[in-house]
Amino acid sequence: MSDPRVVLPRGLIATRRWLDAPRSGGTGAGAVTGAARAGAALARQGRPEPAMTWLRAAAEAGDQEAMRDLGGLLVNTGELEEGEAWLRRGAGAGDAEAMLHLGRLLLFLGRREESGAWLERAATADRRLVASLVADLRKRGATADADRWARHAAEAGDADMAVDLAVSTLLRGDHAEAGRWFALAERLGHTGTGLARWAVAQRLGDAAGQRRWLEEAAATGEPEAVVALAATLAKAGDPGRAETLLVPAAEGGDARAQTMLAWLLTRREDHGEAVRWACAAAAGGEAGDVVAIGEALLEQGRPEEAEQVLRACADAGHAEGRLRLGRALLVRGKAAEAAECLREPADQGMPGAGLLLGMALMETGDENGARRAFHRAAAGGDGRAAHKLGLMAHQAGDRGAAEEWYLRGARSGEASSMYNLAMLLGERDEAAGHRWLVTAAAHGHAHAALRAGVAEAMNGRTEEAMRWLRHAESLGEPQAGAVIAMLRGR
Repeated sequence: MSDPRVVLPRGLIATRRWLDAPRSGGTGAGAVTGAARAGAALARQGRPEPAMTWLRAAAEAGDQEAMRDLGGLLVNTGELEEGEAWLRRGAGAGDAEAMLHLGRLLLFLGRREESGAWLERAATADRRLVASLVADLRKRGATADADRWARHAAEAGDADMAVDLAVSTLLRGDHAEAGRWFALAERLGHTGTGLARWAVAQRLGDAAGQRRWLEEAAATGEPEAVVALAATLAKAGDPGRAETLLVPAAEGGDARAQTMLAWLLTRREDHGEAVRWACAAAAGGEAGDVVAIGEALLEQGRPEEAEQVLRACADAGHAEGRLRLGRALLVRGKAAEAAECLREPADQGMPGAGLLLGMALMETGDENGARRAFHRAAAGGDGRAAHKLGLMAHQAGDRGAAEEWYLRGARSGEASSMYNLAMLLGERDEAAGHRWLVTAAAHGHAHAALRAGVAEAMNGRTEEAMRWLRHAESLGEPQAGAVIAMLRGR
């Protein structure tokens, strides 16, 4: 019953012993909880059969959450009658979420009166569950029921549900009713009504309304509205006003505003300020977007600033940021530091990390370490790493191993491996060598295209030769133009 993909709680051995043994006597609370959590983990992985085994054991032992989860799982797999029975047991034991799920099931079975009673009990036990119910009803297209429960919560003082109801009403075209609900939300302290109106205007394709409500929401200092309005201004060709708008929100600590401000500053090449705000945004949780700013700085020829930004992303725990930092360090000649930075991404199997680690280790003179890194990356399907191993074998005079690695690289789509394989094979099998040469040329290897063109010219096939030579020229092969001119002259 164990599964390597399931991370089960502490006390699993005791739980398993309890589950597998005849349960004639008492049960430990830890074992019951462990079974419930194990079942929930399996259910999240989409494995209902083993999940039900664990959940049923815990539910029969009296675990309310297991009753609820088992009931929900049975309903989802079509076992409505048994699922309803377990949800009733959980709801009867006082589990508010079981009450919610039972009420929702009864509603969609058409038993509205009984459904309403359970949903009312769930809402009374935990008001936060109403939002989940309303979202589910809207997802299923039950707009009238969703509006009824949103109204129920809004009248009880839930500002978010007042906004939800206002949006629903507005989408139906009843502006007066929507205005009343928006006003209630504002009286209840909701600060995002302008943003909600903007979202509705977006859905309705109302460009004038979008700008009006976005301006109003931004004027309140709502960070999300400020960022959205700044994006609109920048797209409309007014980055200066966008920057002015973003500065207060960025200074207030909003990471999204800091990220956009850093982008705008990067574009106008105010690199010092761009780095300052990018690093702040990375520390504030926006490292995923900030990584791209580091890459943009590299493209602008600002490696030092790029390194600062990428280091901030890495320090924030962003795995891709750590990988990109390692690559930037390698490009800057800091091979030892790059290797240390790349070990963790390589251990995690991130694409390209093993290749870069091998390259960094080669730079430090650790050839054995580099070979191990390339081996692991090649085993994961990285054709470039296989090519590196081919080069290492070739340089060591092991032509057999070189051919094997080049072949693996070639089959992974690595054009340089195709070309080197063509050169090796051509020494003993001209036809096989030519096939790989043409394949390398077709995959964008400029020198392979040149040699394919020369080979065709030597065989008297001038038209085919010119096709390959023009391809080589388009790929940047410097000798292609001279060969073309020579063929034309001849």
